[in-house]
Amino acid sequence: MMMGSFLFKQKAREMLKGNWQTALVVSFFSGVLLTVAQVLQSVSFKDVQSVMDSLTVLISRLGAEPTGTQTQQVLDLYNRLFSALRSIPDTVWTALIAVNLLALVVTPALVLGCNYYFIRLVDHEDIGVRQGLFGRLRILPKALWLHVRMYAQIFLWSLLLVVPGIIAALRYSMAAYYLAEDPSLSAGEALRRSKEVMKEKGRKPSYFMLLISFVGWSLLISIVQMLLISLVGTVATLVASQFMSLALSTYVNASCAAFYYTLSHDNGLDSLFATMRRRMKQAGISDSDIRAAGFGQPEEDADDESGADGGDDA
Repeated sequence: MMMGSFLFKQKAREMLKGNWQTALVVSFFSGVLLTVAQVLQSVSFKDVQSVMDSLTVLISRLGAEPTGTQTQQVLDLYNRLFSALRSIPDTVWTALIAVNLLALVVTPALVLGCNYYFIRLVDHEDIGVRQGLFGRLRILPKALWLHVRMYAQIFLWSLLLVVPGIIAALRYSMAAYYLAEDPSLSAGEALRRSKEVMKEKGRKPSYFMLLISFVGWSLLISIVQMLLISLVGTVATLVASQFMSLALSTYVNASCAAFYYTLSHDNGLDSLFATMRRRMKQAGISDSDIRAAGFGQPEEDADDESGADGGDDA
């Protein structure tokens, strides 16, 4: 049974109303170590990346039998590449290794805290930045082990073909949310619960379509970035694009948390089904077709609505 992406995105907008500031801070700092590592790497390897780009372009233009001039150009670029690598100070290498290791170890726990923040936000409970970020640091080893196991299994499935890898990623996508909500679970139990909840028909495609539905926003950010760079300069464009990306990431986090809550809580599914029934009835779909689609008894909603109307009149 497919579940419409618009339902989870609508729920996300309701969750974020009045809570955008805290949600943006939690989303940003949950991945700040990875951002710092990427920035440090891009700055330190600027010359290396330039040579790599030139080498990639040159190799793509080589024919089946490269000429002597082309071969010499390739050798020169490799020499420049090794020279650029040797010119990086040891202190920079040490800083890069330290930051990347810290990001690798700590980020999974920060992500769990971020997930828990948005799960509670589904219930309209803002637990704040401190609890949202650091609330799951005490299970840091378990969070790291969960991510290692999850990505190892996804990688192994990806060795077969791209599609099995995508299916595996969808199958285990709820594991981090289960562990975030219940830290007493083991990593294996969180993976098992995710596998069970996502195996029902239509759930993996529904989550995939939810993620795909944000591609348009990503393209829009890229277009705005290209337009801004000629108007306000590189620095201002970078700041604006980073803020837009952060806002989109927060929107995605809230929508995914709404999806998890819907599947893992009985009242979440009941609310979803009631909303779907109302939408389908408004679209003119018959009661029998609504029941056949698996969304329960439409008459129940009609009774609830009439009861609610009666209460208002009284």
